[in-house]
Amino acid sequence: DSVDRGAADPRPTNAVDDAPSTLAANHLDDHIAPRRRSAAGETLAAGDTIKPGQAQANQFGDYELLELLGRGGMGVVYKARQTKLNRLVALKTILAGTLASPDDVRRFHTEAEAAASLDHVGITPVYEVGEESGQHYYSMAYIEGQSLAAKVAAGPLPPKEAAELMQRVALAIAHAHSKGVVHRDLKPANTLLDRNGEPKVTDFGLAKTLTGDSELTETGQVLGAPSFVSPEQAAGRRDEIGPRSDVYALGAI
Repeated sequence: DSVDRGAADPRPTNAVDDAPSTLAANHLDDHIAPRRRSAAGETLAAGDTIKPGQAQANQFGDYELLELLGRGGMGVVYKARQTKLNRLVALKTILAGTLASPDDVRRFHTEAEAAASLDHVGITPVYEVGEESGQHYYSMAYIEGQSLAAKVAAGPLPPKEAAELMQRVALAIAHAHSKGVVHRDLKPANTLLDRNGEPKVTDFGLAKTLTGDSELTETGQVLGAPSFVSPEQAAGRRDEIGPRSDVYALGAI
């Protein structure tokens, strides 16, 4: 579940993409225009700030919710302040809340654990995974900048700049592969660019680990964004999906 604000919106992005399967706590397509009600009943759209006094809508455990960044098929992502450490974070919660099914919870924790197992400058770090009043969540670094999708909306980058940027993204994904994690949903919307233009891969909502039983999808189910999925993903050949599938997506990007 990842969020892409689009070229017209230069604000920070940590979002959620409404891909067929997931969130990704960092981006939201404008045409989706997801809306969510606060505890006080007000309707919130992506980008709306949460005002103090909205009937506790702005407090979630140790986190003060500041802005709704977006939502996707599985998760909702907020800009928040972690009170005890006084730092800005992107906070992702399960869309279904306390009504989430056991499979929803397992998928959510698979995503959080996959991202948390990675330590690389090119991957958005996860800070905390937890549960608050039956609501599962995890927090990650808040990236102030824009997505690669927003950056290239007006046209492709100059070849040298594109190659240098993608080299850094490829190194981040190589690190993930070395730790046994396949992203499976790489696309421009899931690559954030910080204030210095450095890429940060995010949205591990479709991640698969190469060891253990982490697969919660059925054979034949197509995962990922159609423009960037490999042939084996497009055909739903689950057993064939692996590191090369991410390499294909990097080439498409």
